[in-house]
Amino acid sequence: MVLPLVCPREVVSLLQQGMTEADAHVVALARQAGASLVIFDDPVVRDRTRSAGVPVTCVLGILLRSKLDGHIPSLKHEIDHLIQVGFRLDPEGTVYIRILRRAGEME
Repeated sequence: MVLPLVCPREVVSLLQQGMTEADAHVVALARQAGASLVIFDDPVVRDRTRSAGVPVTCVLGILLRSKLDGHIPSLKHEIDHLIQVGFRLDPEGTVYIRILRRAGEME
């Protein structure tokens, strides 16, 4: 599929909201193409993407959905592996604990 160029006005508007040029282009292209989902790990960018009307998730959200849909047996195992290879997440932090609880892997 060949997409036309992204509307410069839309990119400028997103840049004025504090997005980086790369993130603004991703969001503008997602809107233009009618993307069903965009992946950003930065919570500020996710909030701005939602505000722009584009459905968004993060790596942890994809892993959680994979666990809940039965595609992976252990969310904890996958997240711990990501942490081992450099994914920045505190294994004792709120986000880690909350997502494992949502997956039913921690009380």
